Amino acid sequence: MRIDKLTAEEAAQSGWTHRFALTHADLTETADNTAQSVALMALNFGDIVGVNVLAQVVTAFSGGAVATCTVSVGVTGALTSFINAQSVMAAAKTCYVPANTVTDYPTPSGGKTLYATFTPDASHALAALTAGELHIYTRINPIESRLYS
Repeated sequence: MRIDKLTAEEAAQSGWTHRFALTHADLTETADNTAQSVALMALNFGDIVGVNVLAQVVTAFSGGAVATCTVSVGVTGALTSFINAQSVMAAAKTCYVPANTVTDYPTPSGGKTLYATFTPDASHALAALTAGELHIYTRINPIESRLYS
């Protein structure tokens, strides 16, 4: 996985502050019908994850006879809070955004982790995938940026 903190200019233009690039190589679960949650970023108390999360299929996931594979984006204890079970086997350039009911997420005390959770079909394992790339874009407003010295 690669994490890119976008420049101030990119963030101003797009509304996102971070890009997480995941490929099939990040998926190592070898048990059939078993999801894998990939930790994207630790969130501290007071950090805010903006509602404008975007998951973009750059290269469709495929290989190993895997028939279906989905991704969800969320936080510890609520792994589908932003994006719920969308296909990563879709054509390149397919994008997914949160449902209209999703709101900005202020991280509660104790912190949380932002996750991408991949789920294969019942008869296959994620590690069987041989191709695929997904980019997840988020706007994360750390508490440190809102504190006055």
